[in-house]
Amino acid sequence: MRVTKFYRGTEEVKTYDRAEILIGRLSPLSAPDLDLGVDSTISRKHARIKLENGQFWVEDLKSTNGTLVNGEPIQKALLAPGSVILLGETTLKLELAGAPTPAPAPAKPVAASPPAPAVPLPAKPVAAMPKAPELPKPLAKGGTAAPVPVPAPAPAPAPAPMPAPAPSTIPPPPAVSRVVAPPPAPPVAPPPAPLAPVVAPAPAPIPAAAPSVPVPPAPVAPPAPSAVAPADPAAADFRKRLASLFELALQFTPEMRIDAILQDVLQRLVQLMPGGRRGALLIHDHVKDKLVLRATVPAADVIVSESLARRVMSEGHGFILQRKLEGDAGLDAALVKVETGMYAPLLLRERPIGAVYVENPVTKQAFTEEDMQLLLMAAHYAAVVIHNHQLQEQLHHNATLLEHIAPKFPKRIQERLLDLMRLDKLRPSGRRSEVTVLYAELRGFASDSVQMDPKDVVGMLNEYYPAILDAVFRYEGTVDRFSGEKIIAVYGSPESDAQHSEKAVLGALAIAGAVKEVNAHRGTRGVQTWELTIGLHTGDMLCGFTGVPGRMVYTLIGDVTDRAFSNCRGAGHGEVVISPELFQKVFKYIEAERINVPSGKADGNEVPAYRVKGEKL
Repeated sequence: MRVTKFYRGTEEVKTYDRAEILIGRLSPLSAPDLDLGVDSTISRKHARIKLENGQFWVEDLKSTNGTLVNGEPIQKALLAPGSVILLGETTLKLELAGAPTPAPAPAKPVAASPPAPAVPLPAKPVAAMPKAPELPKPLAKGGTAAPVPVPAPAPAPAPAPMPAPAPSTIPPPPAVSRVVAPPPAPPVAPPPAPLAPVVAPAPAPIPAAAPSVPVPPAPVAPPAPSAVAPADPAAADFRKRLASLFELALQFTPEMRIDAILQDVLQRLVQLMPGGRRGALLIHDHVKDKLVLRATVPAADVIVSESLARRVMSEGHGFILQRKLEGDAGLDAALVKVETGMYAPLLLRERPIGAVYVENPVTKQAFTEEDMQLLLMAAHYAAVVIHNHQLQEQLHHNATLLEHIAPKFPKRIQERLLDLMRLDKLRPSGRRSEVTVLYAELRGFASDSVQMDPKDVVGMLNEYYPAILDAVFRYEGTVDRFSGEKIIAVYGSPESDAQHSEKAVLGALAIAGAVKEVNAHRGTRGVQTWELTIGLHTGDMLCGFTGVPGRMVYTLIGDVTDRAFSNCRGAGHGEVVISPELFQKVFKYIEAERINVPSGKADGNEVPAYRVKGEKL
């Protein structure tokens, strides 16, 4: 079969000698016989042309954009010579050398033999004329056969008086001519019994008609075995080697290091390539913008040209390297010893992440285009395997990081941190900025919890902590520390917020109200309660993530926390005390009264502060 492909002004001709052709786009899970990958509208498995009982059929394989034959959309259709198939934006014109020209016609004469021998009669009417008078004898034997000539002169009365009117009204010569005419066929078809007598006499008087009728089963039979042609050994070997690559991913576990994964992938790639002896795998480091040699087969015994690797990455397709003469110009000195080699890019969504190199330093027989196709397919699959494992490592890293830091941030900040993690931009860092720190304490909890049953302590914390956290996050606060009886939160970090002062005070009032509700609920059950005191201060602090990637914590550094702690110690049960600096920023929104609180220093002096009574109405 000869296939001519037309796509955007280009034309390409390919010849196939096989019973089945898969049409589609090259992918890790499909290797089509006719690759139309340049057409982005083609599905991975788009259509199939198949030889069945000596005839070529085309079948659409549930493609996205469908398949048209001669302009008509099809699911499965019979192909004739010159058929035009449209797949996406690609047109295929077929020349079917192995298919017979008659398609359904030969099959029907076998099932309905009476009309077939009748056809030659008009060709030799003169020779049949002398024997025409013998026809009345069979007509007399079976009255049902007589109506055959009747339909032309009188179609209506013929079926009722079957034996009588036929021999009397129609002379023998016209009967012969009428038998040949096509109209008699419909009346003969309804009665099944008369067909037998009509068939029997027909071959007897006209033996010459038998050789003139073509016998369709004879020519149809030979193509049938050709449809079950022996499988191409090369194609079977191709699929077997490709399957071994696909099975490689099943051996990987999240605990495996990426270097071990890369070495296994390269080892399998070299084994897949016919004639492959050595290989190398390079991964692009996007941070430093350089190619890093991550795996070689055999270990530390392959020299790779970085310029050629970058070339295939930029061009997006591979090429075959073959040394023609000793000391070929244009090649690295180390590559002069290589007889034949192949470079292919590792592409992920058309984005290069590296390159793979396979060589044979011994044989002078160059790698073929089929080898290149296999390497490109395997490289694409390897890129997916590598990327998936990198994603698993990144997800594990992000999950560990989120486990440590996400519970400390409100939802909006959590989403922002997740975006930074996806972009791999969350790094240990810090910056100095103006923030407001909230310090809260459950009075008496530390001493009372020592004497309590551990189960009661956990139950108590499960009531107080969720209520406090909800109030903190409601006004976009970030939890710095949450342990035992104390809670430290910061407003205005890690993202700057011009309203951090107002939000901190409103958050403190919300926390006080939440604890009051918890105490009321616990009081109705007759269980112990604790009172909360809150202090706030505003100022500059160094805020940010410290540690190493995967083990980072959010930290506040500065004396703002100490002032907030002093105000907390100076507050009464359920009270919120703020510093004068903070009062100057929020006095328009709150009602407060001036008080003095201990400075927290060894001198025992007191410092001014403000007790917040509530919001201004």
